[in-house]
Amino acid sequence: MRSLIILFSILPILAFGQVESYVPTEPCMAECKFENFYQLKEIEVPVYTGDPENMTVRRDVYQMDLGNGKLERVVVVLDLIHVDAYEMRTYRKMSLVKEGGFSEKREILCPEEITPLILKQIQSVLIKEDYLPVGYEPFEEFKLELKNALSAYQLANGLPIGHLDFETLDFLEVDY
Repeated sequence: MRSLIILFSILPILAFGQVESYVPTEPCMAECKFENFYQLKEIEVPVYTGDPENMTVRRDVYQMDLGNGKLERVVVVLDLIHVDAYEMRTYRKMSLVKEGGFSEKREILCPEEITPLILKQIQSVLIKEDYLPVGYEPFEEFKLELKNALSAYQLANGLPIGHLDFETLDFLEVDY
């Protein structure tokens, strides 16, 4: 009977290796710099989709800031009752919350959690957004060229600068 108890007590170790208890780690924090502090908002607007020559409805033209200094000219319908040729579109818009250079402690992705897959996803977005050259060969480590490109991207999009904070990762649409 005693040997049976010993067998059941060591069976999990034999089957799964050494049993380790889970100890939650403290989040990694860093001083992130802000040139200005922006808040990302999604707005939905009715955009005219008909023939511009025949458009007689009340409308206005908006310049939507798509980030990275890219603007899109959007014809917004003001009178939805008298027009059928429109569709609702969602745009991401950055709104200034606090002006001036300052820094703030933010939770960041811990260095040991930055995987080659995460780095490749970041590099892919930075190449697509013209912050890294098209022929850029992705690296599996955080090199200076990538850090500089990421900082430029963060600055252009009103994000905390200098680290892989969760706001930046979400904005880049990176799986972490």
